[in-house]
Amino acid sequence: MKIKYFMSPTCWPCRSFWKVIEELSDKYDIKKIDISTEDGIEIAKDEEIKSTPSVLIKWKVDREILVGAQDKETIINEIERQLKDE
Repeated sequence: MKIKYFMSPTCWPCRSFWKVIEELSDKYDIKKIDISTEDGIEIAKDEEIKSTPSVLIKWKVDREILVGAQDKETIINEIERQLKDE
């Protein structure tokens, strides 16, 4: 499973949502993608990310993009749903 957190340092919701991502990082491997860098922009384009903050969860052929600051339970539920479907 790949989990990517797309953010920008100038995005206020991204900064406040970072606390949730840090908590989830204790249990899940989450890669932070800063879209203010050239590499981050390219990755966001490749993954069809349109806004920040966004969490992309990819498992096998399934993918889910959660847009906006989500609560921790919503993200955990989506991760667990995808793991359950294996």
